[in-house]
Amino acid sequence: MSKEHTQQLFRKGTTLITHDIISHNVRAISDVTDKIQSSLGPSSMSKMLVDAFGGIVVTSDGSKILQEMQITHPAAKLMVEMSQVQDKIVGDGTTSVVLLCGEILQQCQAHLENRSSLHRNKLCVKLKREFITIKKLIPKLYEKVEDDQNALLKLTESTLSTKLISKFNTEGALSKLVVKAISHMHNFDKDHTVSIKNDLRIVKIVHQSVQQSKTLCGGCVIRAESNNSIQVPSKMQNVNVCINNLLIKASLFVKETIIKDPKQLVLIEDQLLSCYLRHIVEPLVHKNINLLISSKKIDKRCVELLNDRNIIVMELESLQDLDPSSGIDNDVMFIRDCCKIGFICSSVADFTKDEISGVVNTIQWFPSKHDSFGRLHISNRNSCEKVTLILRGPSAEIIKELEIAMNDALCLCTYVLRTRSESDVIGLVSGSGVFESKLSELLEQEETETSKILSKALMIIPNTLKRNLFQSQSIVSDQSCILEAAASKESMIKIAIDMACEILKLDCLVLEQLRERYIK
Repeated sequence: MSKEHTQQLFRKGTTLITHDIISHNVRAISDVTDKIQSSLGPSSMSKMLVDAFGGIVVTSDGSKILQEMQITHPAAKLMVEMSQVQDKIVGDGTTSVVLLCGEILQQCQAHLENRSSLHRNKLCVKLKREFITIKKLIPKLYEKVEDDQNALLKLTESTLSTKLISKFNTEGALSKLVVKAISHMHNFDKDHTVSIKNDLRIVKIVHQSVQQSKTLCGGCVIRAESNNSIQVPSKMQNVNVCINNLLIKASLFVKETIIKDPKQLVLIEDQLLSCYLRHIVEPLVHKNINLLISSKKIDKRCVELLNDRNIIVMELESLQDLDPSSGIDNDVMFIRDCCKIGFICSSVADFTKDEISGVVNTIQWFPSKHDSFGRLHISNRNSCEKVTLILRGPSAEIIKELEIAMNDALCLCTYVLRTRSESDVIGLVSGSGVFESKLSELLEQEETETSKILSKALMIIPNTLKRNLFQSQSIVSDQSCILEAAASKESMIKIAIDMACEILKLDCLVLEQLRERYIK
């Protein structure tokens, strides 16, 4: 089909790019890698990102930078979207994935120019086959550490050292918080199927020191309101807890009535109090409940009746993260698991069920000086796998950056434990580009065309670290005390090869508007 006929398929102004498509894509991807290569490693530079509304974010996290960049070129955008897989699964290595993918593409472009008869599909097959060789070579480069605590501590220290908040990780304080959380969760789950999303919560508290951050094992921290007429103790032990998810109000028991006589109002009030007593208060008293945690508002008259029976009521802040299957907020479900409660009260009839109560070892109440709200610390350390990370910091921006860094470290530790070798040990490799340099040397010995492509491409990591450190390669290589996860490196190489192959297979770009600049 002629070019004239082909252009009739698309709307006016559309640009069709088929000639020299690899060079076109590689140039766009090089623009992206040039922007983020300075954010690699412990001596990385930070980026100041300004959104359309003037909001400013300062970060050195590669994943965050890529998310905020307004990339319009299709191939470059595809690479960025695929690179997020590394961040979601492993929690670390997003910048390395993008740099390695870009370098593989450049090496492939040069190779294809020298061998014009080689088809791109065949090259992609060979690259993916070469990854099998890499998987066999990696065990030769890592040391096996049987002590999980020590291995995880080294991994988290290496991960946090590349983040903006690394200066707060004095004497590995933040690393120890991560390892403590992971260790507690895995003590209850020997199969290593722990889900950070389900088993861990992060609570952020502003206007305090980062060093005051802590890990609460087997418990949770909730912001609640106390409208009790009785004094709430600062610490309670062996507390019988019940969770309510029902909006308790007068209309539950009393129908709407037109009142013509004041005496009628007194009768209705007595009837309402009687219903509260019979259906809610007495069943809770019968089950020896000491604390009622409610995600919905409770009528003040009902609260007073509960207080008269020495039952403390705590109303949670308004919640919006509903679980689609149950219709109950996910944070409420987390509290339920921490309290070891079998059933949440969602109707009047539920208050008579046996599974609505659970015993909590320790509960602490920290009231606010400014309002009726406060923080409720629930702890069941020896019987609950749930963990809460309490992150503190002088500003919301620092806490946000701290949350990203800690989440990355948690994801990495979970991934490493889940993918550990059959011998049940954690494989560690030397960081600071040493692993990539040694793997490059091993691939060079294979003497195949794809092994040479990947061998040259892998050197982008140590070379970039060298530029960022402004030091010689020998000094970078000497930093073997920095250890990283072999599983993370393997994932990084696999994703980079897959991304490069997907982009190599593109033979046409259809652009409705050709932009001179691919990155805004």
